[in-house]
Amino acid sequence: MKSNVNHANSVTGQQSPNLRLSHLKTRRKNWLGVHIWLGLSLGLLLSIYGITGSILVFHEAVAIAMQRYPTGRPHFIYGASTPTKTYTVCQNGVDAPGSLLQRRCMVMDRYSGKILDVDDPTIGTAGEVFTQWQWPLHSGQAFGMTGRVLVFLSGLACPVLFITGVIRWQQKRRAKKSKPRKKPELYSKRSIYKQPIA
Repeated sequence: MKSNVNHANSVTGQQSPNLRLSHLKTRRKNWLGVHIWLGLSLGLLLSIYGITGSILVFHEAVAIAMQRYPTGRPHFIYGASTPTKTYTVCQNGVDAPGSLLQRRCMVMDRYSGKILDVDDPTIGTAGEVFTQWQWPLHSGQAFGMTGRVLVFLSGLACPVLFITGVIRWQQKRRAKKSKPRKKPELYSKRSIYKQPIA
């Protein structure tokens, strides 16, 4: 019966529903493959455009900072979230005689490139120098790689103390449960012998 239907469809030029469904599934699969590969390719290209564009946007600000402190290397850039905000470029490794801190930050106008403020621990009032010391001490940068490692280890110490505390508490709890309870004695031997004889 099916062969007669297929023969009739081939004579009339109509496709069977099963064949039509199979063609539709194949077409959808092909379009999905095109969509995925095109999306991945474009995603990679757009990521490259985004990264290189970000570098180009801040290129002038970094160049101005490098003119001020040529020995430093760009470490952090704070972009402007609104048109009226400023750029902040921070550098590490600034070689300054007589100063432990090697981090300098410059706030500059995003349009003219004019330096509006400099965070330099070698200049400024005692309060400004005290404020500038807070981040290097907090992050461990004031003591180089050794300071950073110490800060990292002290940060790890908190969860380690918590975990070891829970483990120790469970050990004590298990030991308490497994320990047999002593029955209370109503009279001790000493108290019996000390009783006066009537």
